[in-house]
Amino acid sequence: MVICQGGEAKIYDTGPRWESGDAGTCHIISWLLRKHLRLNTVVLSHRHLDHSGGLDAITQCWPDVPVRRATRHPAHLPYVHGARWRFGRSDGPMSATIMIPAC
Repeated sequence: MVICQGGEAKIYDTGPRWESGDAGTCHIISWLLRKHLRLNTVVLSHRHLDHSGGLDAITQCWPDVPVRRATRHPAHLPYVHGARWRFGRSDGPMSATIMIPAC
């Protein structure tokens, strides 16, 4: 899911990886670039490839984007169940887009 507001985007899970590709390469990167959105955070719910399979492609495109995950990883920030983050402005519209892989 991509959550957007004011030209910025957060990704919640990066979709699956499969034998010939991943959701980051096939869908998420091109969509963010086409919409001219600045990626500011990736949040992974857990490490299974159906949720984190597109992460490598996304971090190759945006190497400095912070990644948060519930499981420990030395290169990523932690996130704790129930944690809340303020996103964007309180006065602007916010939208969420769910990507459905069809590569």
